[in-house]
Amino acid sequence: MEDTQAKVESAESEVAKLASEITELISQLAENKESLANQTKAREAEQAENKKTVSDARDANKAVTEAMSVLREYYASMKKPKASLVQTGKLGAAPEVFDGVYAGQGSDSVIAMLEVVQSDYAKLESTTEAQEASAEKDFTNLKSEMAVLEAQQEKDLEHKKLQKGEKEQLIVSLTSDLSNSKKELQAAEEYYEQLKDSCLATGSTAQERNTRRQEEIESLKEAVDLLGTEA
Repeated sequence: MEDTQAKVESAESEVAKLASEITELISQLAENKESLANQTKAREAEQAENKKTVSDARDANKAVTEAMSVLREYYASMKKPKASLVQTGKLGAAPEVFDGVYAGQGSDSVIAMLEVVQSDYAKLESTTEAQEASAEKDFTNLKSEMAVLEAQQEKDLEHKKLQKGEKEQLIVSLTSDLSNSKKELQAAEEYYEQLKDSCLATGSTAQERNTRRQEEIESLKEAVDLLGTEA
């Protein structure tokens, strides 16, 4: 009974430990799923922002390129000789506006500034695309790692649930054995009490029993002597 009781207590302790581990695994699985959902949401927002940035940079770059083209054509046309604008009429001839060919004011600096702007937009586009590619790669790796972790946790959870079920069945079996052992012990104790009276002379001391046996021996000797005399 003591051995069986010890096994029951050990199995109950293991069941409690497995139950705690199962609860912890379930909690970890829920936390991991929530974390992945949040990170997926953040990745989608980041991806949309990067996509918008690239699109805006391309549109701006295109607009700057078109503006530069128009300005170059304009400045090129201004370098060609132009006929003076002359008004005729009662007011008389108007003076010439320019004494020479108009070539524009600061055309090179304007083009240079637009080229810098164009370069900045191109750099923004390429940098954002590189950042997006890197972020997408990191997120893909993260999803893969979390998928492996989730599979391992689910496998551990299934295994621990199986162990817990086996231990619970063992407890049922051991409890049944313990109940049978108690019944056997009770029957043995009752039988022992019945055997006490017939097996143990509990009404006299050992000295008294020895005295009686000695008296019986002396009586037998006297009987033998009498028989011998009569013979």
